[in-house]
Amino acid sequence: MTGLQLIALAVVGLIGLAFGLRIARRRRIALAVYWARACTGRDWRRAFPGATKSEIRCFLRMFVSAFALPAANTLKFLPTDRVLSIYHASSPPDGGIDVLELETLAKRLSDEYQFDLRSLWRDDLALGDLFASLHRAAT
Repeated sequence: MTGLQLIALAVVGLIGLAFGLRIARRRRIALAVYWARACTGRDWRRAFPGATKSEIRCFLRMFVSAFALPAANTLKFLPTDRVLSIYHASSPPDGGIDVLELETLAKRLSDEYQFDLRSLWRDDLALGDLFASLHRAAT
């Protein structure tokens, strides 16, 4: 490789790094509204008194995992949070790369709960709506 090729490669790498850092910053800012919350476990228990803490946490862990979010933030989401709003915060529309969060969620719901997300999907679908449908189907 010539010196000019190495310089070109380094420039392309730096541009890619800058782009990646910009996307990561925008994602972090968009998700900050969720991360700033205290534990939402009490909200989930109030919304679903018939569900166990374990059922709620299992569902939220699956959701957080599907969206490739930090496991430490599992109890930062409310039952009223909209799936699509979380998706847009996690994968800003102008961010460039979609890591298939919704497709991964649909696959996990199918694998773990034998549930077809398409049967319930709407743009204003909240996490609580999804959990309620899963909880009803399980009982």
